[in-house]
Amino acid sequence: MEALLASTSAEYHKAIGAKDTAKAAWDMLASFRVGSERAKKAKAQQLRWEFDNLRFKSGESVEDFAFRL
Repeated sequence: MEALLASTSAEYHKAIGAKDTAKAAWDMLASFRVGSERAKKAKAQQLRWEFDNLRFKSGESVEDFAFRL
């Protein structure tokens, strides 16, 4: 259990400590990670869309565009 605590952020320590076995703690962490993987994929898709649609605005200077970029 100590290895799990050492390798995770402090926000998970209380939940990990409440589990009876390391397997139960590991399964809990795996279920949290599924949600975060979906969030990462959705954020990556959004950022790709924003990048693909990046264009100069009418009347925008190169400096302003570079700053926005």
